Amino acid sequence: MIVTATTDQSAFEIESQVLEAGNRLGYLRLLAEQIDGTTEADCAGLLATVPVHVPVAVGSVAPGDRHGLETRAHLWSVLIDRMLEHPLARDRRLSLGLQSDRD
Repeated sequence: MIVTATTDQSAFEIESQVLEAGNRLGYLRLLAEQIDGTTEADCAGLLATVPVHVPVAVGSVAPGDRHGLETRAHLWSVLIDRMLEHPLARDRRLSLGLQSDRD
């Protein structure tokens, strides 16, 4: 089973979907089109409650434009890291002025 999460959902809604899928969950899919249009401030902590064993993938609802895919994939990686980061860990990182090694 695949759960498709959107950046329009709350962390609670995504967590509920994951819990409902239970052991049938294969992976959590985020849509490339939505990630392209979001910022760290908009999505930070969105996936913080997703269990660590659940793979997160980026997919698309339509055949994608491969233009700039390498650059887009790097940005997706950074944003997904921020989505997975617990809010307390994010606050600590920001208070110390730390950035990810990917930034």
